Amino acid sequence: MRYIVPIILIAPALASAQPQTRPSTCDVTIVRAPDDVRPVVQKWIDAEPRCRGSLEVRIIATDGGYYLIARDERGHTNERIVPDAQSAGVLIASWAADDGSVGGTPAATPAPAPMEAPMEAPMPAPPMTPMAAPPMAAPGISAPGATPMFERPLGVDAQPARAATAPRWLTLGALAGSSLGGARVDLDLKRGRWWAVGVAGSMTVAEQRLYDYQSDGTLDMFDAKGLVYAAATLRRGAFELRGAFGLGLAYTKVDATWSSPSYPPSPSYGGDGVFGIGDLSLVLGYQLNDRWGLAAGPVMTIYNQAFDLTNSSMSTPTTFQRAVDLSLFMAMRHTL
Repeated sequence: MRYIVPIILIAPALASAQPQTRPSTCDVTIVRAPDDVRPVVQKWIDAEPRCRGSLEVRIIATDGGYYLIARDERGHTNERIVPDAQSAGVLIASWAADDGSVGGTPAATPAPAPMEAPMEAPMPAPPMTPMAAPPMAAPGISAPGATPMFERPLGVDAQPARAATAPRWLTLGALAGSSLGGARVDLDLKRGRWWAVGVAGSMTVAEQRLYDYQSDGTLDMFDAKGLVYAAATLRRGAFELRGAFGLGLAYTKVDATWSSPSYPPSPSYGGDGVFGIGDLSLVLGYQLNDRWGLAAGPVMTIYNQAFDLTNSSMSTPTTFQRAVDLSLFMAMRHTL
């Protein structure tokens, strides 16, 4: 008899701090969890004697702990951040218990009592740290109270997050217009949420017919342009509408050939020079992903050019004045 009393007194102290495992009565599915956390949480679920309904649980490692999100068969969800795997097991077991509801705020979660030793003392619950709200911008995770996106695995096929500040673009594409063609490149040097400044360059070739009452001619023009632009942008999701104004210089080379039904064609002649230009554009862009995009829109170039194209066979002097070119800009974009 004298040996029985010490054994009874020592038995509670020998109880393990871990919950006793047994065949699970809880319908809890751990959809996602770190490999070292899953068995710890499963032991707490197996030790919970009071379960009802079914529960889907996802456990995601975050800075300083684990982010828990659960949904029951009624579609109710709950989300918490806990410091360690033991705390995650205690909290998930309480959500699965009869006295806890996933749809509401759970009460304090006592640790499950061991089932085998009749005189064991209840195991104290591990200390809980204050629970912060889950990060709102985590890809694939819904905000608290919102309908979770469980139709696909978390983080899979999620749209790329858009930066708070719009990206700087390197835009390269083709210019096409009536009797005009060429290439253009735009480079954003500085970019804010709704504005941008940068530089642009282009090279184009154009052809124009000239007529005189005695003869007609063909005017071939080559332009190399460089300018500085300022732009205002309007963004809606992946779309961006940009209006820009630029000022710069253009080197223009002109070759003219005259012909007449009564005379053989005249030799080609012309001139060149550097002129000031203005540039107006309205471009619609679409961001394909974090690195690439498309852009298209009209570009108008304003010139202040005049060339003397008088031919010795012409009866009156002829001066060609150039005012405006209109073209369509179609381009690919790459973020910087």
